[in-house]
Amino acid sequence: MAMIVVDASSLAQLERSHGIEGCSAVSKSVSSVVLDACSPYLEADDLVVTGAIGGDEAVVVFFRSRCDDQFYREVLDQVSNAIVGSLGNAPLQ
Repeated sequence: MAMIVVDASSLAQLERSHGIEGCSAVSKSVSSVVLDACSPYLEADDLVVTGAIGGDEAVVVFFRSRCDDQFYREVLDQVSNAIVGSLGNAPLQ
């Protein structure tokens, strides 16, 4: 099993300055971007969880065999880079 956690705790500052509605809209955008970025790598048993842990994280859980060396050595880095790149380029509204 592997897990990628996207920390969105900086959204708390957004909530203070723009209210809960603005923060919720951006949080949904972050969730959508994370899901879109990792969807090419997801298998049927994998999970993407957002907002369930407290709203400040997005968690991607991959259920792979520990023998799947290629996934852990190569693909996991690709997924992480895809998420970071997508969040860096996304117009969060």
